[in-house]
Amino acid sequence: MFQLNTARIAQNPDPMQCYRDMIVAALNAKGLVPAAPPALSGFPGYVHRYNVKALTLEQEEGLWSYYLHLERVPSGMPNCIGLPPEFRCETSIEAFMAGAELLCLIYTGEEDLPFFAVGNTLMFTAYGPGTAA
Repeated sequence: MFQLNTARIAQNPDPMQCYRDMIVAALNAKGLVPAAPPALSGFPGYVHRYNVKALTLEQEEGLWSYYLHLERVPSGMPNCIGLPPEFRCETSIEAFMAGAELLCLIYTGEEDLPFFAVGNTLMFTAYGPGTAA
Protein backbone atom coordinates (compact mmCIF):
# COMPACT_ATOMS: atom_id res chain seq x y z
CA MET A 1 0.00 0.00 0.00
CA PHE A 2 1.22 3.49 -0.88
CA GLN A 3 1.79 5.73 2.14
CA LEU A 4 2.26 9.51 2.15
CA ASN A 5 3.85 10.82 5.32
CA THR A 6 4.18 14.48 6.30
CA ALA A 7 5.82 16.43 9.10
CA ARG A 8 6.16 20.12 9.73
CA ILE A 9 9.26 22.00 10.85
CA ALA A 10 8.25 25.06 12.85
CA GLN A 11 9.53 28.43 11.67
CA ASN A 12 10.79 29.04 15.21
CA PRO A 13 11.29 25.52 16.64
CA ASP A 14 12.05 24.77 20.27
CA PRO A 15 15.84 24.27 20.54
CA MET A 16 15.16 21.14 22.63
CA GLN A 17 13.09 19.51 19.83
CA CYS A 18 14.96 16.44 18.54
CA TYR A 19 14.55 15.49 14.86
CA ARG A 20 16.81 12.42 14.76
CA ASP A 21 14.05 9.83 15.25
CA MET A 22 11.85 11.34 12.54
CA ILE A 23 14.68 11.26 9.98
CA VAL A 24 15.78 7.74 10.94
CA ALA A 25 12.16 6.52 10.70
CA ALA A 26 11.93 7.93 7.16
CA LEU A 27 15.23 6.26 6.21
CA ASN A 28 14.04 2.93 7.63
CA ALA A 29 10.61 3.20 5.95
CA LYS A 30 12.35 3.56 2.60
CA GLY A 31 14.80 0.71 3.33
CA LEU A 32 17.84 2.99 3.09
CA VAL A 33 19.71 2.05 6.29
CA PRO A 34 22.33 -0.64 5.58
CA ALA A 35 22.86 -3.48 8.07
CA ALA A 36 26.38 -2.28 8.88
CA PRO A 37 27.22 1.38 9.49
CA PRO A 38 29.04 2.92 6.52
CA ALA A 39 32.73 3.80 6.70
CA LEU A 40 32.93 7.59 6.78
CA SER A 41 36.05 9.27 5.49
CA GLY A 42 36.91 12.63 7.01
CA PHE A 43 35.18 11.92 10.34
CA PRO A 44 36.68 10.70 13.62
CA GLY A 45 35.94 7.03 14.30
CA TYR A 46 33.47 7.84 17.07
CA VAL A 47 31.15 9.62 14.60
CA HIS A 48 28.78 6.82 13.61
CA ARG A 49 25.07 6.13 13.85
CA TYR A 50 25.26 4.36 17.21
CA ASN A 51 26.64 7.53 18.83
CA VAL A 52 24.15 10.04 17.39
CA LYS A 53 22.03 11.24 20.30
CA ALA A 54 20.02 14.11 18.79
CA LEU A 55 19.62 16.57 15.93
CA THR A 56 18.38 19.98 17.07
CA LEU A 57 17.95 23.44 15.54
CA GLU A 58 18.92 26.72 17.13
CA GLN A 59 18.84 30.36 16.11
CA GLU A 60 21.92 32.43 16.85
CA GLU A 61 22.27 36.10 15.97
CA GLY A 62 19.28 35.87 13.62
CA LEU A 63 20.55 32.84 11.67
CA TRP A 64 19.82 29.13 12.05
CA SER A 65 22.12 26.16 12.63
CA TYR A 66 21.64 22.47 13.23
CA TYR A 67 23.43 20.69 16.04
CA LEU A 68 24.19 16.99 15.85
CA HIS A 69 24.74 15.81 19.43
CA LEU A 70 26.96 12.77 19.97
CA GLU A 71 27.41 10.44 22.94
CA ARG A 72 30.22 8.07 23.93
CA VAL A 73 32.77 10.65 22.79
CA PRO A 74 36.45 10.24 23.77
CA SER A 75 37.67 12.63 26.44
CA GLY A 76 38.66 15.99 25.00
CA MET A 77 36.83 15.48 21.70
CA PRO A 78 33.81 17.56 20.60
CA ASN A 79 30.40 16.03 21.33
CA CYS A 80 28.48 18.24 18.92
CA ILE A 81 28.67 19.13 15.22
CA GLY A 82 27.06 22.34 13.96
CA LEU A 83 27.29 24.85 11.16
CA PRO A 84 30.13 27.37 11.32
CA PRO A 85 28.83 30.96 11.61
CA GLU A 86 29.55 31.73 7.95
CA PHE A 87 27.34 28.82 6.82
CA ARG A 88 24.33 29.42 9.05
CA CYS A 89 20.95 29.57 7.34
CA GLU A 90 18.23 32.18 6.93
CA THR A 91 15.44 29.77 7.89
CA SER A 92 14.94 26.84 10.23
CA ILE A 93 13.95 24.53 7.35
CA GLU A 94 17.23 25.26 5.54
CA ALA A 95 19.19 24.41 8.69
CA PHE A 96 17.06 21.29 9.18
CA MET A 97 17.73 20.09 5.63
CA ALA A 98 21.49 20.64 6.04
CA GLY A 99 21.49 18.72 9.32
CA ALA A 100 19.34 15.97 7.81
CA GLU A 101 21.87 15.54 4.99
CA LEU A 102 24.65 15.03 7.55
CA LEU A 103 22.54 12.57 9.52
CA CYS A 104 21.71 10.65 6.32
CA LEU A 105 25.42 10.51 5.47
CA ILE A 106 26.22 9.07 8.89
CA TYR A 107 23.40 6.50 8.74
CA THR A 108 23.59 5.46 5.08
CA GLY A 109 26.88 6.70 3.63
CA GLU A 110 24.93 9.02 1.28
CA GLU A 111 23.61 12.56 1.72
CA ASP A 112 20.40 11.68 -0.16
CA LEU A 113 17.34 12.70 1.84
CA PRO A 114 14.37 10.32 2.22
CA PHE A 115 11.94 13.25 1.95
CA PHE A 116 11.48 16.60 0.26
CA ALA A 117 10.29 19.93 1.60
CA VAL A 118 7.46 22.12 0.40
CA GLY A 119 7.79 25.25 2.46
CA ASN A 120 8.20 24.00 6.04
CA THR A 121 6.38 20.73 5.36
CA LEU A 122 8.35 17.53 4.80
CA MET A 123 6.88 14.76 2.66
CA PHE A 124 8.00 11.24 1.96
CA THR A 125 6.36 8.26 0.38
CA ALA A 126 6.77 4.61 1.21
CA TYR A 127 5.19 1.32 0.29
CA GLY A 128 4.14 -1.10 2.96
CA PRO A 129 1.46 -3.52 4.03
CA GLY A 130 -2.03 -2.16 4.26
CA THR A 131 -3.70 -1.80 7.62
CA ALA A 132 -6.65 -3.97 8.59
CA ALA A 133 -10.02 -2.30 8.15
